[in-house]
Amino acid sequence: MKSVLIQEFRLHYKRVLFTVALMAGLYILSGVLLVLAEPESKLFNTAMGLSSLTFTFGTIGLFLWALFKGSGYVGDLIFKDTGYLMKTIPVSSWSLIGGKMIIGLLEFFVYCVLWTVYVFIVGLSIDMDFYNIFRVLTHREVQRMILVFFNLAGCVLVFFIICQAVVNCAITIFYSVCRHSKWSGLLMGIFVYLFIWFTIKLFGIFVNFVNFDFFRDAAELWIPMGILFLISVVYYVVTCILYEKKISV
Repeated sequence: MKSVLIQEFRLHYKRVLFTVALMAGLYILSGVLLVLAEPESKLFNTAMGLSSLTFTFGTIGLFLWALFKGSGYVGDLIFKDTGYLMKTIPVSSWSLIGGKMIIGLLEFFVYCVLWTVYVFIVGLSIDMDFYNIFRVLTHREVQRMILVFFNLAGCVLVFFIICQAVVNCAITIFYSVCRHSKWSGLLMGIFVYLFIWFTIKLFGIFVNFVNFDFFRDAAELWIPMGILFLISVVYYVVTCILYEKKISV
């Protein structure tokens, strides 16, 4: 496992640094424009548009980027020309896929930290009362908000792990069964989409069983997330077994 972690880090750290630098540049540019622009001016509207695009890409875009282009994507082991080399190294599929998913999670964590800093700075640049809110809160209310933040942050990271397991399992199952199909690319996309849709629906079902006040009982999100995490462990086991027994590249 250690050798896999080191190798994956070396393979992907430059791409991660480039992505971080690019997004940081966009974040800084949009923030500076918001600070300098006069309200209702053309520059302010441009800055708001850039901030909206940056915010969207920083959430959905980076999530998908880390999911399908990050280290944890098992498709690199199956579809790339160098995939056959990974089958020859003396490392089990459990260590290989597990190590890739850990580095993929670390990459997503870096993007989340960058995005959180950006949201906080933009909040200050748009309205200075954003900071003053914390001054009127009691010590207990601040503690509660911090607890909610860390609960939600933890759930986001767990959800990313679940999505990695879902995508990897879907691709591995499909490739094990239908890799020679004429429409394999299209069918694989549909199959992965259905797998993700099924997991999201499953998450919705579990959440509906938990009746909670979002800002008071955010910790209760761990109940459905924990159940889905256990399901993702099953996905991970299936992925490792199929990759080791059925996949030939």
